[in-house]
Amino acid sequence: MQSILPNVATKDDVRELRNEINNLRNEIYRNRNEIISYINGRISDLDKRIDDLGKRIDDLDKRIDSLDKRIDALDRRISLLQWLIVLMLSLIVFMLAKIITL
Repeated sequence: MQSILPNVATKDDVRELRNEINNLRNEIYRNRNEIISYINGRISDLDKRIDDLGKRIDDLDKRIDSLDKRIDALDRRISLLQWLIVLMLSLIVFMLAKIITL
């Protein structure tokens, strides 16, 4: 019978165990709140970066559109210059033909 008595938990043992459990529970909640706060901060940072990237992409789209318009304008000018060169060469050929036939 004596060998069983030293293994019996006393009220103080139970009280101490409850205090340890409460301390662990509090630490778990504190750690959980810190983790949640950290994650929320990271999510907020990522949201800001995504917004910044979206704005930069929009700016790039605008610049690309502007370049497309400039390229189209250059294409029109080149077409006009080609037409003028053909017209000038035709006039020169016509004038040379007139001079030769004289």
